[in-house]
Amino acid sequence: METETGRCELPDVSTETLDTLLHFMYYNCTKDLASTEHAEDVLVAADKYQMNDLKEACERILAVNLDEENGAELLVLADEVSAKYLKNAALRHIAVSLPVMENCSHLEKTGETAHMELVKEVLTAVGRWGVK
Repeated sequence: METETGRCELPDVSTETLDTLLHFMYYNCTKDLASTEHAEDVLVAADKYQMNDLKEACERILAVNLDEENGAELLVLADEVSAKYLKNAALRHIAVSLPVMENCSHLEKTGETAHMELVKEVLTAVGRWGVK
């Protein structure tokens, strides 16, 4: 227990992610977020620990790196952590890129309705921004 040991354990946060969180807290700048995977981990942690400025920075970095490979995955992540900027960017990207997107497996949950609302949002986005 923290009060007994003087240590705070964060089992769901990697050392690299924690380093980025602390760096942002002390220096107010994002560090080493070039990797999309790392930015995803930091986004989740920033959401959990209510570090809204860092969360927004991660959203913007991830939005810039949207592509046909990660669009659906980032849409699901954005929905899970209520990342509105990233979610809108992912919806728009998917709507415009749908004809060439190959990896939408994150939206397909056979036998489940976990992402039905997201599928509806994608279809609405296709109607709004899709290629005509």
